[in-house]
Amino acid sequence: SQNELKNEVRVAQTFSSNFTSISNHVNDAVQATTEMENAWHFLTSDLQSMITDLQMGTMKDKHARLVFLTATNTVIKQLINDINIIKKQLEGVTILRVKPGQTFNDVVLNRINVA
Repeated sequence: SQNELKNEVRVAQTFSSNFTSISNHVNDAVQATTEMENAWHFLTSDLQSMITDLQMGTMKDKHARLVFLTATNTVIKQLINDINIIKKQLEGVTILRVKPGQTFNDVVLNRINVA
């Protein structure tokens, strides 16, 4: 009947809307993950710079040692900034656990109902 057809169209439209919403959330998650990856690369690079500066700071020449140890102090400030960025990125992360016998659909619907 026409009512059944309307109901089926409504269900299909709801599915389409939900898939679009899920797609948008996945895109947001990919962007957030990329930003987190970049932050970790910055942290790694800054740590490597600090290690190099500390190694160079073990030179016997006082002036060279002072230059590299001063550079290390600058890198430490960058490291603290990198760490704070990573901490802020992790603040909004929620880990969803799937229980035995639970489907992806169950997890998503449960999360939607909680939010």
